[in-house]
Amino acid sequence: MTKLKLFLKSIGYSVKLIYHSSGMLNTTLADRILVIGDGHIVEEGSHDTLLKQNGMYAHLFHLQADKYL
Repeated sequence: MTKLKLFLKSIGYSVKLIYHSSGMLNTTLADRILVIGDGHIVEEGSHDTLLKQNGMYAHLFHLQADKYL
């Protein structure tokens, strides 16, 4: 968790960010990820949780990560 986010939580603020990207590598920093398919939430969780589920998120993440690893 970033220092800014910890500070905001300590004074009672909640931080929400909607982030749309075709680049999956930045999603590893998110606390909660929603995967949208056909207009509906099809997967939800942290990066690690979604990788373990081996669903759409994991498939898309590995497609891009293979280019960098």
